[in-house]
Amino acid sequence: QQIMRADSEVIGQIDDETGYRLEAAAKTELKNFAALVLSDYGKGVLADGRAQNLIIAAKNAGVPVIVDPRGADYAIYAKADLITPNRKELAEATGVDVSNNDGVEKAASILIRQHSFDSVLVTLSQDGMLLVTENESLHVETHAREVFDVSGAGDTVVATLAGALAG
Repeated sequence: QQIMRADSEVIGQIDDETGYRLEAAAKTELKNFAALVLSDYGKGVLADGRAQNLIIAAKNAGVPVIVDPRGADYAIYAKADLITPNRKELAEATGVDVSNNDGVEKAASILIRQHSFDSVLVTLSQDGMLLVTENESLHVETHAREVFDVSGAGDTVVATLAGALAG
């Protein structure tokens, strides 16, 4: 069981040179990978067009892109294969009431139309997940477990999906 967590972080834009080197390295290595995961922690790494540049490079290489988004502007992730917002992030991005599955499906469909995502997988905490594509949706319910700490649950979902798509 995790008893305490303490983080020390810097939030801000990375300098142009670092951003350029990071993007170039990622593009060079794309040929060696079967999936690209962009986890946006809002630290500035995916800002200044880097997210979109990486998505385009991955698409050109035939590599599926999964995005764990942050913030309300999902245009920076346009054309990603799959995005994985949680319920709160989905509401912030769309302004839609997502207190029930119908609202979640409506909001996810809006994002699919606006940003050309193939699918949106919304994590719903204890209510499971809702996968939405242009033509259908699938609700995956949770099964009760004794859970002490949900830290990293979203990262686990993204990693599992990336492994499945890569396979």
